[in-house]
Amino acid sequence: MKIKFFGEKSFLVHGKTGNFFLNPPENCTEKCDFAIFSETEKMQNLPTKKIFSLPCEAEISEILIHGIFSSPENVVFKILVDGVSCVHFGELLEIPSGDFFEKLGEKIDIIFLPLSENFDAKKAKNLIDQIDPRAVFFCGDSQFFPEISKNFKIQNLQNSTEISRQKLSDEKTEIFIFSEN
Repeated sequence: MKIKFFGEKSFLVHGKTGNFFLNPPENCTEKCDFAIFSETEKMQNLPTKKIFSLPCEAEISEILIHGIFSSPENVVFKILVDGVSCVHFGELLEIPSGDFFEKLGEKIDIIFLPLSENFDAKKAKNLIDQIDPRAVFFCGDSQFFPEISKNFKIQNLQNSTEISRQKLSDEKTEIFIFSEN
């Protein structure tokens, strides 16, 4: 699958059978099979008829979608595309508790994790240690990226990258940050 970064928390993911946006940017004109918004108040008009912003279970273009609340204001989406399990955490304030991780399920390959004033490098490290994904794409407020670099070896990427299940390491979690153009 190909992952293209659009800034802040916005990604376009191209799979073999379809493509989708994670938190599309405003005034987006790129077509997609569906879009996911983790923050319900951020929804907008897009060139797609399928928009998910609430907890759900769905399948579109052979892509499985599972959304669950991490808080009353934030929905976390787990998406299975091309055999790769991806989770976009949206706008976390705290590490979710209770039965959240049971609902999310195991075997998470990739996480998209926004950093912010409310969800800093320390919380991010704790969440990553708890989940143990194969890859992490940090996004969100770039002023928090230097702090996260103290805890992880970061691979900087330009605009887009291609990922497959076979390319992901079983031995360690790879950490990525896209450079904004």
